[in-house]
Formats: sequence, structure tokens, C-alpha cells
Amino acid sequence: MDLTYSQCNCELVADGPDRLPDMYCACSAGWIKEMFETVTGKTVQVERHQTVKTGADSCKFTVRV
Repeated sequence: MDLTYSQCNCELVADGPDRLPDMYCACSAGWIKEMFETVTGKTVQVERHQTVKTGADSCKFTVRV
């Protein structure tokens, strides 16, 4: 399943200084993983493809259950 967000939903990144490293976007992947694992009761894999922080127009993740 692909998830796409048209804007950054992380307050730390969206409202923070430009100098924050892109690694902060790993937190979003972790949050998505936690949500899907809680709902499905299964281990999931989350892959980060692009983020607003790295200059893309949207944030895109793939979730594999």
C-alpha cells in the first residue's frame, strides 16, 4: 500500500529550521509502522520514497504487511 501526504505532517520538520537533517523523516516512517502494526497485529515494513524535507512535492511511503 502506498501512502502519500501532500504536505509534511511532522511538526518538528514542518515548523523547524531548514538545517534539520532529513533523518527526521525516519520518525514519520516509524509512526506509520507503529500505527499499522497496532491495527493489524502484524509486523509491517515501511519504505520511505520521498519527502517534502528533501525537496519533493509530497511525502511518499510504501507499507507492506
